[in-house]
Amino acid sequence: MVKIFLPFWSYDVEKTEEWLSSVAKQGYHLVKINTWTRQFYFEEGAPKTITYRIGFDAIKVVDMGRCLHRRRSATRALQ
Repeated sequence: MVKIFLPFWSYDVEKTEEWLSSVAKQGYHLVKINTWTRQFYFEEGAPKTITYRIGFDAIKVVDMGRCLHRRRSATRALQ
């Protein structure tokens, strides 16, 4: 797992999307983003062409966190 600190990524979303795509072409695939610590987590793998899109929805931030938590719990149950 590779962790990268990117403090001002949300000020230029388009540039961040392009950066994520270029990192995927180098073989590092985004696993998660911690918006509080501004850290991006990547796993190394085969180079891929991936298009990233970042969207913001202030109303659903809490719901998304709960959804991701449930998804992780379901994934663990399958293992």
